[in-house]
Amino acid sequence: MFIMSVKQLLRKPGRMFLFFSLLASSTALLIFAIVSMVACGQRIDIVESQFTTIATVTQNAEPGDGILKAEILEFDSPDYIVPPETRPFLLAYNPQLYTTNIQYTADSIHIVEFSPLESEQMSNNSVPVKIEKIYYNDYDRTSNTINNLMEKDLEPGDIISIRQEQGPVTLLEPGKRYIANLSYNQQDEYSPYFGPFSTQYDAQGHQISDGGRPRIEEVTKDFWLPGGRGEIWMNWVEAHQWEKNTTALPVLPTNSLNVLPSFHSKNAYINDGREITQEEFAGGAKVCMLPQSLMSRNILSIGDKIRLPLRCALYGYVPNGYKTLNFNCGYFFTPLDANGDLYEPFWEEEYEIVGSYKQLSEENNELTYDVIIVPRQSVEATWDDCIAYYEPMNGLNASFQIPNGKIAEFNASLHFAAPAASKLEITYHDNGYENIMSSLLNTRLSSMLLLSVGCIAIVVVIILLLYFFVVREKRRTAIERSLGMTRVQCYISSLSGIFLLALLAVATGSGIGWTVMHTVMEFQLQKPSAFSLSSTAADENDESAIPAEEREDIAYFSREYSLWAENEQFETTLELDTEAVSIHNRIYYATPLLVLFIFTTLAFILTRKNLSIEPITLLGGG
Repeated sequence: MFIMSVKQLLRKPGRMFLFFSLLASSTALLIFAIVSMVACGQRIDIVESQFTTIATVTQNAEPGDGILKAEILEFDSPDYIVPPETRPFLLAYNPQLYTTNIQYTADSIHIVEFSPLESEQMSNNSVPVKIEKIYYNDYDRTSNTINNLMEKDLEPGDIISIRQEQGPVTLLEPGKRYIANLSYNQQDEYSPYFGPFSTQYDAQGHQISDGGRPRIEEVTKDFWLPGGRGEIWMNWVEAHQWEKNTTALPVLPTNSLNVLPSFHSKNAYINDGREITQEEFAGGAKVCMLPQSLMSRNILSIGDKIRLPLRCALYGYVPNGYKTLNFNCGYFFTPLDANGDLYEPFWEEEYEIVGSYKQLSEENNELTYDVIIVPRQSVEATWDDCIAYYEPMNGLNASFQIPNGKIAEFNASLHFAAPAASKLEITYHDNGYENIMSSLLNTRLSSMLLLSVGCIAIVVVIILLLYFFVVREKRRTAIERSLGMTRVQCYISSLSGIFLLALLAVATGSGIGWTVMHTVMEFQLQKPSAFSLSSTAADENDESAIPAEEREDIAYFSREYSLWAENEQFETTLELDTEAVSIHNRIYYATPLLVLFIFTTLAFILTRKNLSIEPITLLGGG
């Protein structure tokens, strides 16, 4: 029966080849459309999970303007993933940790008591003085040797010349003692440098007056009594000794890694361990992340604990790449409060190291040099009385996170609900999410259209195939039954040949669909504008190290609108995981089986209809 059925097909080779081609092509189109749509949906899920949208906030304050915080942008909005936050640096002084900044270039600082040898008004006049007592010496000894300078550690009995080049005129009188912070000026003379002063601010950003501090002070008989000015000068000396022996560690409290510009732009990435989880951020867990350089320098490992005694806060501070937080570098800030006392730790706790991070570049970002990241809620004390520096917020230290794809809608709501937003410069960063998502959605729409066309094509081809090879074979069925063939033999005679034809066609179509899909992916793989999404360095994402069978299911997009394109050393990949690739492979088998099932079901129904008609009626109907 099977041979007879095949012979019947071969008698119509043109029709057989036509339907074979149509069914194979329709199956290939259907498979291509399904795999494309599934893969596009999976990549949309990947983009949604790996892309974030943040907004950075900058206040371009004019003279007289009050300093604002990003928190004024909070309103009753369900769209905030991470509400606005203004992040200060919290300085921790821990002598047990060695930092990058301990190798800083020292300023010329000599805190000494001296007595004038002549009476002179210090107004661009050089005055000889005798050093009576030494409290602190520090200067760049390497530069001093290279430039053949005569600066040295001052000692009691030394005779030097000092010249006051700026500030109010000071009258020095022989027989009196004075104290000053002297700086060598490269003409074998010294000039009075800053004396002890405070840069303390209140929580609203207003500087608290310390009453003014002269550069040179007379050492009177009550100068060193308890509560006298001598205590403030000793605090000043101790502050310099802190900086010389224990450089401040900047601690950055935040509510999420996602709102940190360095992590958002993929400039920073996890090197060892793990990220701080959102549950740990929300619960204020005593955990932290350290830069890998700080870990290596102090021989620390994941799971170790470090103590962080936090002494003061800096708002709006932008560290430079040479002397990150040394207060004596131009005295951007000092560790003295308005009363002249050293800031005491307002919070001290042990933090467990859960991860380390590295950066592609440590310049012009908020994580420059030895920044320790902790959950904001883990600091359970307020630092409002310990603010040593306060400048308007900038794009590095004020930000918030919103859902992807909501920039225009959210921005309109924000300006309506929070009028203060008009006073601030708000910049949104989505790393090209909207452009990529727009491309993916267009691709998914195209796949859906192809799927519709493929489904229609499959149905039409199956109906036509069954019409010509089953429905129009009623007479043949009647003859076979008249010759004594059973119903089972009639089924085999009518369907086995076309079933074989359909089986070969859908198998061929599945192979064509697989070939076309993988050819398209290989073509995308070779595009020079490819980038990935994995948080690893470029050398760990080298495409040449990825096996070809794994690279076939990698999605690539243009970097034209991506901030990551600014750094060619770092690449990212929208890589489908093993489960996603397995789903694709199942489609190549499941789709032909579905087509065969539909074909077989309809074929049996139509053949049964033929068999239900009496042979005499079919033969009589010609």
